[in-house]
Amino acid sequence: MADARSQDIVQPSHETASDTREVSFIDEIPKQSELSHLKLAPFQFKERVKCPQCQRSSLMYCSNCLKPLPSVPIPHLTLPIPLHIVHHPKEKKSKSTAMHALILAPESTTIHEFPNFPDFNPKETLCLFPAEDAKLLEDFDVSPFKQVVFIDSTWSQAKQICRDARIQSLTKVRIHDQKTLFWRTQTEAPEFLATIEAIYYFFKEYFEASHKQPYNGEFDNLMFFYAFNYEHIQDLFAKSKDRLVSRKISDSYLRERREHHPDPSQPKSRDRDHSPDGHDD
Repeated sequence: MADARSQDIVQPSHETASDTREVSFIDEIPKQSELSHLKLAPFQFKERVKCPQCQRSSLMYCSNCLKPLPSVPIPHLTLPIPLHIVHHPKEKKSKSTAMHALILAPESTTIHEFPNFPDFNPKETLCLFPAEDAKLLEDFDVSPFKQVVFIDSTWSQAKQICRDARIQSLTKVRIHDQKTLFWRTQTEAPEFLATIEAIYYFFKEYFEASHKQPYNGEFDNLMFFYAFNYEHIQDLFAKSKDRLVSRKISDSYLRERREHHPDPSQPKSRDRDHSPDGHDD
């Protein structure tokens, strides 16, 4: 296909104080990682912290209240144009990587629950969606556009949202094909990205199109939580080479096991999600 698409499936949820899920307290991205090129703030997740509002315990942020946690240092970004996320109500926000943008760039990010979102000015608003007429950002003048809309849903739900006249009127854009690093097994092609991956690549390409100069990591921290989750999983299985994975993660996904594909006739563990703030969906 001609574009990297966004299909968000799951992301970290909250943990209760009694949960004993194993966490790899990594400090930085290792050099052998596919994400080692990112210029990220240091990871300083040392223990799960209770949210003062809902009292649930989490490692990175409260996915119930969608708020940062006290005493947990995280980066803070300001995006070059406002980001509007139209979220499908059937998708749990606690499992959406799009919420990473809200936590990391709160002044720049607004979440709208479909079908309740405003009539965006078509002359000033871009929408990332791989429509037939979608353009690459490098192929036109982006300066008249003052905001961007992302759709946060499964692919089938995204088609429903895009039939809305308020979305149809917007200028559609696409990003260059990228392969997802999402850890869950999925039926779509690898170019179907987690929403935060698509948001990151959009702002990377937007920077290059608007500044006419190479990107230099200005918005890499949009991948802050995502990168930690990815490396947590890699580290977990690197330390326990015989550990069985759940049905939701392929052995070939793990750096340590890519040359040794599992026998499909052998049963796999039905352990819970391996993300540090995991859940069972």
